[in-house]
Amino acid sequence: MTWTTPEAPSAPPPPGGHASGPAQPDPRRALDLDTMRPLHADGLSLEPLVEAHAAAMFEVLSDPAIYEFENGPPVSVEALAQRYRRLESRRSADGHEQWLNWVIRLPSGELAGYVQATVGADGRAWVAYELASRHWRQGIARRAVNAMMDELIARYQVTRLVAVFKTANFRSRGLLQRLGFCATPAPGQPAESCDTDESVMVRPGMIPVLDTPRLRLLPPSAAGDALYQRFYTDAAASATYGGPLTPGAAWARLAADLGSWHLQGFGVWVIEQRETGALLGTCGFWQGRGWPRELTWWLLPEARGQGYALEASRAAVAHACRVFGWPAVETYMNDANTAARALVLRLGGEPIGRRSFPDGLERDLFRIPDAAP
Repeated sequence: MTWTTPEAPSAPPPPGGHASGPAQPDPRRALDLDTMRPLHADGLSLEPLVEAHAAAMFEVLSDPAIYEFENGPPVSVEALAQRYRRLESRRSADGHEQWLNWVIRLPSGELAGYVQATVGADGRAWVAYELASRHWRQGIARRAVNAMMDELIARYQVTRLVAVFKTANFRSRGLLQRLGFCATPAPGQPAESCDTDESVMVRPGMIPVLDTPRLRLLPPSAAGDALYQRFYTDAAASATYGGPLTPGAAWARLAADLGSWHLQGFGVWVIEQRETGALLGTCGFWQGRGWPRELTWWLLPEARGQGYALEASRAAVAHACRVFGWPAVETYMNDANTAARALVLRLGGEPIGRRSFPDGLERDLFRIPDAAP
């Protein structure tokens, strides 16, 4: 069971290298603890991969069932040892990526496979795993990948987890779904590139915090309850956002905004004024079923007219294009919402057509490129 990662460290280096066998030192004493930490997951031990693991892992990776959908087994212990020696650097040659690999040790002491992540400077991590087939369908892969993802989020500040796998690999798809991954949004415009016979699934890691000169864009949380209550129970303030809502419905809207990050890999941030810590509104991305994805924002009445929506929107658009990998951002508004239209034009938005929406109305659709410096 495996999925591929673009530019992943799983590709073997050129042939060569020296043998690694039983005479090598105990790998558990050779861990690079300054770079990586050993992990534990419900009886499993995840050890940072080192060259001394090559002999045991050669046996694990020689299982032909692993390669039902792609790749092939290592050619020799020597070649695998050379590859592992290179991976001990934990960095790509240009230094732009971290290569993190852990072998999975069972309570019996036997190695079952490995998990890996290629972590980019932008907060994305491409994840993968391989297990010998005799260890499939026992929850081992789920526990090991979960432990790795927790480490990526907590220690490496990963904000977006990406898996690229062969579309025919139904086992990997099922595991990814159980781990909270979802198909990339906006079919036809995947956030991550892949080959025609591959699929991409993503999961948010740590919802990122974005900073601008005056603002901090924070993940939705219970701390925003009072903000949502004030806005959504105010009939005038929330008139163009489905309001007014009851207090219970306002809470549900906050929960939905948080849930969007986990179901779709994107969502809105809560806008905080950096100087005072006051919560002003939200900005980010929304997509309901049957609706196109859009840039959206709202502010409390006293926060309007001060450029906060423009400042927050610029940060959100830049993050979407540079981290999510979207080619551009789209948005729309009711024809009477001249303030929103003016802001979109200031963001560099251009109308790309007029279309009908699920609520029966027609609206102009705008495309906003990444124009932030």
